[in-house]
Amino acid sequence: MTISMKPDLRNKIVLVTGACGGIGQETVKKFIREGAIVIATDFSNTNKIKKDNENVSTYDCDITKEKEVYDLVKKIKKRFSRIDVIVHCAGIFETTNDENLTLEAWEKMIKINLTATFIVVNAVFKEMKKQESGKIICLASNAGQNGGIKAGLHYSASKGGVIAYAKRLAQGGAKHNILVNIISPGPIKTQMTENIEHNLQDFPLGRMGSPEDIAEVAIFLSSQGSNFITGQTIGVNGGILM
Repeated sequence: MTISMKPDLRNKIVLVTGACGGIGQETVKKFIREGAIVIATDFSNTNKIKKDNENVSTYDCDITKEKEVYDLVKKIKKRFSRIDVIVHCAGIFETTNDENLTLEAWEKMIKINLTATFIVVNAVFKEMKKQESGKIICLASNAGQNGGIKAGLHYSASKGGVIAYAKRLAQGGAKHNILVNIISPGPIKTQMTENIEHNLQDFPLGRMGSPEDIAEVAIFLSSQGSNFITGQTIGVNGGILM
């Protein structure tokens, strides 16, 4: 008997948030190549994604606003009848001296990175419970695991919260066949991090990560190959955190 590990995501309904970012865009492309039906959302300008990828539905949505999120989920359910996978890429990044961190900056970071994760994932989780299946993938960060080095304190705290939230959700989702996992990237080459210097000698694999590295793991965690994996934090960091 031959066992194929090639992911079979044909006709899977996949929601990708933060789809205009470097990781989000590559994730959308990877799922389309695997035959998935992709719904891409971001705060604005999602039409530019559709120009490059015809087989995708795009929606502008402010994920910090609960009504907008629930309206989006309703639209997806009405059109496609289900949501099989969500890859929650949306988030922001900042560096700052801890002593200079303001309450305003803290609240903004927590609102977008952590509270919005709850709003979006909770809305999808409720629908997945009805269908008794689903896969939820949240993007966190090395900084959420080790406190961060160059990331701001507020960023590290927000991503640590995402990890704890997703692990708790995995416990409740298991009995409904909902698998919840976390991708925890190390430094990744994107527009969001282009002004941050890294010493490649710090990476055992000798390079920074790329959006493709993250997207490939999202594909795996969405596929049949991950059907016995839940509540896990998958580090994608070139060995910088072991």
